[in-house]
Amino acid sequence: NYLHLKEKSWLILGGLFLGFAAGSKYSALFFLILIGLFVFYIGFKERKLLYPFLFIAVSIGIAFPWYFRNWYYTENPVFPFFSEIFGYGLWSPQDLKGQLHDLMHAHGTGKSFQSFLLLPWNLAFNQPKFLMEAPFSKIYLFALPFLFLSLRHSKIRGLFIIIFLYTLFWFSISQ
Repeated sequence: NYLHLKEKSWLILGGLFLGFAAGSKYSALFFLILIGLFVFYIGFKERKLLYPFLFIAVSIGIAFPWYFRNWYYTENPVFPFFSEIFGYGLWSPQDLKGQLHDLMHAHGTGKSFQSFLLLPWNLAFNQPKFLMEAPFSKIYLFALPFLFLSLRHSKIRGLFIIIFLYTLFWFSISQ
């Protein structure tokens, strides 16, 4: 909406929602960085240099209380990650290493190219491997051909690129 209407309120609303997402799930930082870079590009292109900083300030301002809470209890705003930088808090390095290994490697189907190609199938029919809280319906797998047919539309192609990049990001971290 901001791209078409050029109203600052849409930019603020987007920053607000991204702040809530980043405050509740670390993987949303992917979108904060991606959309933040895009907003900076548009802001410099249209010579509205304050808008990107407003967007980032709103996003960070909304997410900040959750990161502050993590820091208060664990002395690490992104606990359990980057403990080498922020410290281990109440955990020993061995405990944290075991937890991170479990988080990164105990679930999912691996990180090989073959696993990536089989990801739609595994998400539909091998869901226990991913410990999903809200499993996907198997019908989505059969909708994929229709998605590929609709890629001739530029807006859908742009969304597909974002989804594909996020899927690569998600696949490379903890599944």
